[in-house]
Amino acid sequence: MIFIKLLIAVIFAISTLLVFDTRNIVKRYFMNENRNDMVFKLRIIGYISIIISIFLVKMFII
Repeated sequence: MIFIKLLIAVIFAISTLLVFDTRNIVKRYFMNENRNDMVFKLRIIGYISIIISIFLVKMFII
């Protein structure tokens, strides 16, 4: 059970980082040609991950 809680916390932390710090991540690790497209994709992945982690919290912890 502790492993599931730790996994949910890691997913939530990574997805929060993807949503709020995407521009800096893309600026550092990706080329200049597709930055706006990559920012959009990473933010969508972050939002989906947040929704999944909230669902997992409700399913396993509550």
